[in-house]
Amino acid sequence: MRNTSLDAVRGIAILMVLLGHFAPPALVPFGISQFFALAGVVLFFLLSGYFMEQTMAADGAVAPFIIRRAARILPMYWFSIALAATAREPLDLLTIAANSASRRT
Repeated sequence: MRNTSLDAVRGIAILMVLLGHFAPPALVPFGISQFFALAGVVLFFLLSGYFMEQTMAADGAVAPFIIRRAARILPMYWFSIALAATAREPLDLLTIAANSASRRT
């Protein structure tokens, strides 16, 4: 049984993360963007963990739950690994850090 209220809170958590990443430059010096991003990530993971526990409890068996989760996650994981492997430039730590750095103008 879905709890739409908690789904809405999870949506708010996602919006908080997006606000943290794309906050107006005027908010960045005050740490507001970092607060929203961190609080959103923590809230999202707490709710996701709760939803996973509820799904597993309703199913009653661990093995089918793990199989379904793997079937949802692993194909996209393998696809992203294959995509990264075919990239023109190597994905070393320096490249990852350069691409993840915030660029404010």
